[in-house]
Amino acid sequence: MSDLPFEPPMIIDFHAHLHQPGTTKWAEINHFDRTVLLSGPARESNMEVLEFCNASNGAYIPYCRTFLEDIPLACKQVREYADMGFRGVKFQPLTDRFLPHEKRMYPLWE
Repeated sequence: MSDLPFEPPMIIDFHAHLHQPGTTKWAEINHFDRTVLLSGPARESNMEVLEFCNASNGAYIPYCRTFLEDIPLACKQVREYADMGFRGVKFQPLTDRFLPHEKRMYPLWE
């Protein structure tokens, strides 16, 4: 309990990667309440992130990555990932070569 007349805000690190050296130590040193853990470029890393986050008692929040070669498939994957427990999706417009306002992207935003 603090001496403040209100609860201090939660501190969230919004960008960490599972295989980045020192991720868990960084969160500990900085007293982060939560850390958003992002999946990397490998398709299989989504499940590694989810498993790690599920074992963290809520300290880590899982974000998945999907690939945009096939937008209908990406939409299906995002729904499946949400059902598995992912809380968000990492999109990379420069790497995946898209602009968020492109009509082909609209199904993902619905």
